[in-house]
Amino acid sequence: MQVLHRVFVGALLTQRVPLLHRSLKRPNTLAIVPRFERRWASVSLPIVLNDWQSLRVGLAARLGWLYVGTDNIGSFVKKKRFTGSDVYVGLKINAFSMGLRRGGGSSGGHSTRSGRNLRKIKCYEF
Repeated sequence: MQVLHRVFVGALLTQRVPLLHRSLKRPNTLAIVPRFERRWASVSLPIVLNDWQSLRVGLAARLGWLYVGTDNIGSFVKKKRFTGSDVYVGLKINAFSMGLRRGGGSSGGHSTRSGRNLRKIKCYEF
């Protein structure tokens, strides 16, 4: 959800529902992720509460297609109560826009390099 120009906030709630006595138990998770975003760069600060006990703050950055981040930035600065650490690196690829360019045509849609017009992909709003 956009809260300001180029500032977004996302949220996730996962609540465990016990089905069987002997089964894997996923942790309950509440995450709030504020994000500043531009076309070629973004920075986010995920705040995650696991099992209603463990609070972690992360940091992630994206430059073009490359993103790097961590889910627990506190593990790099405080060593007193170490509970885990991670770093992730990845590529963000949008398969819907690969090889497409905005083009002419009466429909105002996208056209491929061969000049064929394609219909726009509808994004749903909730």
